[in-house]
Amino acid sequence: MKWIRLATVATLTSTIFAGGVQAVANDEPRTPLFEVETPNEVTFTEGEEDVDDVENPLEYPPVIIDPLPVKGPLTIVYVPEKFDFGQQAITSSAAEYSLIAEMQNVDEEHPLAIDNNLTGEVPYVSLAQVSDTRGNSAADWTLSLALTEFVGRDTGDILYGAQLHFINPQIKHNDGTGPAEEAPVAPVTETGGDRVILNANTDLASSIPVMTAGPNQGQGRSSVFWGDQDKMMDQYEDDDFTGTILNDRIQLHLPSAATPQQDTYTAALTWILATTVSVDGENGGNGGDGDENVLNP
Repeated sequence: MKWIRLATVATLTSTIFAGGVQAVANDEPRTPLFEVETPNEVTFTEGEEDVDDVENPLEYPPVIIDPLPVKGPLTIVYVPEKFDFGQQAITSSAAEYSLIAEMQNVDEEHPLAIDNNLTGEVPYVSLAQVSDTRGNSAADWTLSLALTEFVGRDTGDILYGAQLHFINPQIKHNDGTGPAEEAPVAPVTETGGDRVILNANTDLASSIPVMTAGPNQGQGRSSVFWGDQDKMMDQYEDDDFTGTILNDRIQLHLPSAATPQQDTYTAALTWILATTVSVDGENGGNGGDGDENVLNP
């Protein structure tokens, strides 16, 4: 399939009609005017400014999330810096391990932070965010994932059958404003019906979508996120809770045949943003040269 970034110019013209205009020629007698029309016009071009903020998908807790250093009319704004599944004891059975919750800086000047005495860092949902300011309602985009094998740093051993599960994805589009049908969607796999399952050793060509926007969708700022924020905050605010706060909506699954060694295993998760709309607004189809936005954090 041809992956092409699209640059377009969208023009919005708005005219206030106050009734018929009375033409006044130089050679006609002058008369009092009681209706006069003033045209209004504004022209928009695709966005090219630096992206300097991340729109929070949740109102509470109020946090400040730094975006990636990006600009452009179609771009990834933010993805998690790291997925950490902690230190685990080897088992001969199949196992699943939840992600250690990401921590974000509290916006300490926000009224909700002041009212709830929030300071420092708090656990927060894991999210990916896309900005589309191309100004073309026909343009689409897809955010997808690819994953390398989990390989032992010292042994070179591979975790056979490793999978990442992204469970109960949620979408936030333009701060929740606008018609619901203009928001992108979060596809899920058929297995379980509530998650995306990403196998290790999934290459870029076989990447799995986690957020998609068709024509008339996804313009502006869109986030897909995973996590039970209320549960994580309850644990954070519970003085008697002494365990590790986990985000159980992102999990590493291993079959019994994985047989890990005493080692630290690492893998690279690649977030791929692509569009299939060419410069003339038509679907690019297969073959030919194309551009592809790829971010590997």
